[in-house]
Amino acid sequence: MARQIIFLTKYGPKGASSRYRTLQYLEFVPPEMNYRVLPLFDDAYLEQLYETGKKPLFKALQSYLARIFSLIGLGGGDNIFVIENELWPYLPFGFEKLFLSGQNRLVLIYDDAIFHHYDLSTNFYLQQNKNKIGELMSLADCVIVGNSYLANYASAWSRKAFIIPTVADERKYSAQKTYFSEGKLRLLWVGSPATSNYLSELTSVFEDQWFVDNVKLILVGAKPFALKNTDVQYLPWQADSEVATIQSCDVGIMPLPDNPWAHGKCGFKLIQYMLAGLPCIASPIGVNNDIILHGQTGFFAKDKNDWLASLKQFVSQRQLLESMGRAARERALQKYTLQATQDIWLKAVFGGAVQSP
Repeated sequence: MARQIIFLTKYGPKGASSRYRTLQYLEFVPPEMNYRVLPLFDDAYLEQLYETGKKPLFKALQSYLARIFSLIGLGGGDNIFVIENELWPYLPFGFEKLFLSGQNRLVLIYDDAIFHHYDLSTNFYLQQNKNKIGELMSLADCVIVGNSYLANYASAWSRKAFIIPTVADERKYSAQKTYFSEGKLRLLWVGSPATSNYLSELTSVFEDQWFVDNVKLILVGAKPFALKNTDVQYLPWQADSEVATIQSCDVGIMPLPDNPWAHGKCGFKLIQYMLAGLPCIASPIGVNNDIILHGQTGFFAKDKNDWLASLKQFVSQRQLLESMGRAARERALQKYTLQATQDIWLKAVFGGAVQSP
């Protein structure tokens, strides 16, 4: 059997983590190499999850069984296995070790602190498996992580760790940008129903009278929550309109609480904003500190006063939108694109055996 690369993703194309951490890099796989993509959860699973807010347990069970059957006969040989997170979430390490031990090359990918599902859980069963992710890392030839917080964890377990930020394809983002095209500042947040809980940190900002008078809030992928008098527009996430929506706004935001989960986030929404020419306002938490240059590509905000002060600067000094927007885009083009990271991705996956075309 010819050498294959088996990408065992968590999701299909509708899952943002899989779409950006794995699927968008497939164009760089050398043409002489065969590859297969085997998601654990399909798009139907995600659609039901987002619609109901609950994990569809029957579909999850089906997905676990389907992965078992899909892996039969794939072990051994000269194959490369690239796995997002873990083969079967919440199952013990020993179950996965049965399949993964002895593989020719094993690469693991993490864009979230999923080890905290285990080591910070109060559930007795999960606590018994608190080292599962670390033990998986110890089996791998290398681990790809999205930020230094994850890299610090990986370094205690893995032979080699590569930091590759979650990035976007620069070809999809135009350099043309018109700022303040409406009467109000268009303030953008992009995410999912699960992560929209972070927006509650800014309720007092969104309800402030100055904000109500001067800002329109655009929330993409968020579940609605109660806001008094705020001019807010909720939009569903859609692949074909995502970039156009981002580029139609003026400033992007990323609020985060100061907790271990937030420190594991990879700041992808900031990178999308910046590629579209949007300056950002964000909590100075975790990887946000690496992505934003305070006062150059955006502002850090710790409390309501900081958030409002930053917004007021953009409204009163509209040239700031243009200068910071240009600086944000240039920084993103240099460090946070698919094209800027393709070589290190190839090195991590293939062990330095191939180079980008």
